[in-house]
Amino acid sequence: MTIPNVPAPLTRRRFLEQLGLIGGSSLVMTAMSSWDLMAGQAGVRPALNGRPAKSRVLVLGAGVSGLVVAYELHKLGYDFRVLEARERVGGLNWTVRRGAEHTELETGDRQVCGFDDGQYVNVGPWRIPYSHTGVLNYCRELNVPLQVFLNESDNSYFFFENNAAGSLSNTRIRYREVKADMIGRTNELLVKAIDQSKLDVGLTDEDTQRFVRYLVNQGYLDSTDHSYKAFEIRGHGDPYALSQLLQTTFTQRMRSVPPLEGTAAAPMFQPVGGMDQFPKGFQRALPANRLTFNAEVQSILQRAASR
Repeated sequence: MTIPNVPAPLTRRRFLEQLGLIGGSSLVMTAMSSWDLMAGQAGVRPALNGRPAKSRVLVLGAGVSGLVVAYELHKLGYDFRVLEARERVGGLNWTVRRGAEHTELETGDRQVCGFDDGQYVNVGPWRIPYSHTGVLNYCRELNVPLQVFLNESDNSYFFFENNAAGSLSNTRIRYREVKADMIGRTNELLVKAIDQSKLDVGLTDEDTQRFVRYLVNQGYLDSTDHSYKAFEIRGHGDPYALSQLLQTTFTQRMRSVPPLEGTAAAPMFQPVGGMDQFPKGFQRALPANRLTFNAEVQSILQRAASR
């Protein structure tokens, strides 16, 4: 008996797909973290030792994990081979440059990158947090030069289409404008509360005066009437109203101190020339005959070991 119009059960994969459509990758990563599905931060590098007699190792995939395994096995003298389905190392660690090609598995659509020479985009991982000491140490050992990555810039733009940001939708707004206006408007409210004796923080009169001077300087307030107005460093144009800013999600991106871990931890680094220089460093350190490309593994057979 067939029951029509019965929806398929909601799997984790399907749920994450729907989250991605609604909130993008950040929402998906948050959900995966709550389920303990996200890998931990790349801390210290592995420490391997020993070499079983007559052992042979087959590494499936030349992504970063496979390359780390191959590199450490090579240093220990193992007999190993790496099979990679693609024609390159790195796996998800891929930097797209002019001429790079990609064919969608489901639709067969083929895309070819037409960037100008010297331009590239990291379509997989695109920065290395300072806390990922294992990756940074491998870069040093493999002679992969690094450069500081500007994870956040006050001159970047916010832009939300339709009505996602209220009255500020469909408008390019610099991050520095949001920071300046939120801090300025907030400090203006604080000073007014102090002036009206509505902020009871147990301060002396001298402490209160010094605190007001701090808020005035930190929020670029007028020293006479303590109002927030346009100023040169903020940029051109009049400040946005506090009510306008609160209608957006811009303010959720502001932090007084960057996090210690994750994709916003400062400082950030990237290999000079693109993230794919990291897996290529492993490739240079391995004998060419240990890597086999265009070798897709279609099945694995397991049988009892011979005595």
